[in-house]
Amino acid sequence: MTSLYHYTKLSNLEKIVKTDSIDLIANFYEKFNQKDYAWIKKYAESIVREICEEKNWKYDPDILSHRPYIISFCEKTNSKYMWKYFGNKGKGIVLEFNQEKLCQEANSTDNYACLVPCKYVSSNKDREKIKHIIMEIANDDLLCENTEADKHIFAVMGMMMDNYSKQKEVRYVQIEQKLSKASYKKGTEIIKDYVVQEKDWSRHLLFPKDILTKVIFGKNVDDDDVRKYTDYLKYMGYDSITIEQAR
Repeated sequence: MTSLYHYTKLSNLEKIVKTDSIDLIANFYEKFNQKDYAWIKKYAESIVREICEEKNWKYDPDILSHRPYIISFCEKTNSKYMWKYFGNKGKGIVLEFNQEKLCQEANSTDNYACLVPCKYVSSNKDREKIKHIIMEIANDDLLCENTEADKHIFAVMGMMMDNYSKQKEVRYVQIEQKLSKASYKKGTEIIKDYVVQEKDWSRHLLFPKDILTKVIFGKNVDDDDVRKYTDYLKYMGYDSITIEQAR
């Protein structure tokens, strides 16, 4: 089994782990800064179009306006960097998830989702390098269930700058498919771009509870909290998962 890891604050355990589901927050790309996802977006449309035209692949030009919701996972089980910046300096938790089941969930959804491994680039000005990395991500097994064009559209969302490389990120990406909205004024149809309001920049995505395989308490979580949240997990029906504490 391949695993992915989600580092978070201890208090988030009760928000995420429910009796019948795993409730994770996906954030709209507008919440990310220019050095994270937003920088690649301005390059992506022309690069993906170029790749598809070179390969003679059909693609939907509207989808090239890709606007993703993103959940971040890490490939490393005990990352000092991730504990420091996302695991509340060892006072938080790591949730271990079954990657294969997450991938199945992405491929079975009607909401246009995919697991996307991240690759890192040192410059946002080297177009050929960016193009090469997009194609490399697109060939990853995690994207194999998609059409060739869609593989490259999703692959763009795995492009990251080098200063994020320690995150070793794999992203669960769900694309917002609403592109425009229609209204009528005095019998005339008016088409406007659909704008995701800031209040909707976070979205709850529910996953089957069996994607969770392990809970790891940070090394600085005290014994009382370990007992409290272990009891919570058992009360919620997660008796079969592994529960341990980092050293």
